[in-house]
Amino acid sequence: MIISQVYPGDENKILMQVQYDEYDRNIGRIFSSARDELAHADAILDAKLLITDTALAVKRFDHRVLQDAHDIIAAAFRYHNDDGGQLRLFEDAEKQRARYAHEWNEWLERQLLLFLRYPVFVRSVVECVVFANNVMGYMAEDRLCAFLLSYYNAVDWMKEDGYLKVYKLVSS
Repeated sequence: MIISQVYPGDENKILMQVQYDEYDRNIGRIFSSARDELAHADAILDAKLLITDTALAVKRFDHRVLQDAHDIIAAAFRYHNDDGGQLRLFEDAEKQRARYAHEWNEWLERQLLLFLRYPVFVRSVVECVVFANNVMGYMAEDRLCAFLLSYYNAVDWMKEDGYLKVYKLVSS
């Protein structure tokens, strides 16, 4: 995860740091949820897709292929849920970090369940990993991030010089 300001007012460094600390685990969750959904669909259809076998064999992968997608999702969480770093009554910094981690992880889990309804998400995530660092993988990264930007209506709240400039929006 790259810690940076993605939208005006995106300045809660504590929340960003918590998301950064959870990054490795959550990158894995993003891939495993899409991979498992693909395997489930493949089994139902008895399609025997080569990409399914390849994805199921993945034990480790280059995190960078899903980094922008993760960071877009993380920014959307901050945009919709950030309390500006305000401590709650009787809350210290450690409890605040634990609360942020819990809220972020729970929200991400709900988002992933929603994303699995979109074949473009499932396919793109799996292709990002299976075709990492080649033309097909780059195309999948572009497609995935464009989907997320459209899904979150990022044009309404993100800075124009960041992800919106890099990825063309697609209709979800």
